[in-house]
Amino acid sequence: GRAQASHPFVAMDEVLAAINGQRVKNKRRKNEVKVPTFAEQRLWIERQLAKCPPDWGDRPELQQAIAAFYSDYGEEGFAAAREAYQAAVQREDKSGRVAVKAIEQLANMESRQGGKLADRGRFDAAIPLIDSAIQRLSALAESVRGEDATASNAERAAMLGSAYKLKAS
Repeated sequence: GRAQASHPFVAMDEVLAAINGQRVKNKRRKNEVKVPTFAEQRLWIERQLAKCPPDWGDRPELQQAIAAFYSDYGEEGFAAAREAYQAAVQREDKSGRVAVKAIEQLANMESRQGGKLADRGRFDAAIPLIDSAIQRLSALAESVRGEDATASNAERAAMLGSAYKLKAS
């Protein structure tokens, strides 16, 4: 019930499930008249964090979930999502729960946002984001390349190609 919702989380999986559940609920709300704003959803995330032990807020797996949540808000959620993805991939992941996909998503968001800014003529802001995406994806591709240099990830290669195309245009 409603009363249980305010109890503190005792396991990381509980807060991750709450965030993922809210993402699903938000996606179903897209056609409703009163869809929660990014600001309202950001407050919701802060309320969830308040129910966690203080040291959980910095945990990479939680930052990854928050980043995915914020990225659902497109341009409005970009800065917060980027910050959370960066935190997720920069911190030591002792539980091994942060996926390589977090790096890919971060680069993909940077590239798309850079493209939007370039479309508005804001090249001073666009180029650093696109360059960051290219650097992240190139470094990731290089770091996972094995002896068989032909092995690659098609989605990652497509993202890298898109970023180079944005930079060229």
